Amino acid sequence: MKKLFSIVLSLLMVMTLLAGCGNGNKSSGTRKGDADTLYVANDADAISLDPMGTNDNSSSKVLVQIYEGLLILSLLILELLHLLCTRVDQFFAKNL
Repeated sequence: MKKLFSIVLSLLMVMTLLAGCGNGNKSSGTRKGDADTLYVANDADAISLDPMGTNDNSSSKVLVQIYEGLLILSLLILELLHLLCTRVDQFFAKNL
């Protein structure tokens, strides 16, 4: 019984291996196009590309890729790092 079980199990493993290696004529899921073309999949189209007028998630995902912010917070050193700005003037409550 043990020998029969091992033979059936090894045949099943060989059949699984051969089924996974088959090419068939199925699509591989890749698009054929130019080498310089980048395809990006989004869950929805961007409604607006105005950085001050967007409040939806799909537009925000696109805007992050287009526009760069003034500062970014580094979580490793807990400091603000400059991106587009060259300096930051500190503004305190006594200056009000």
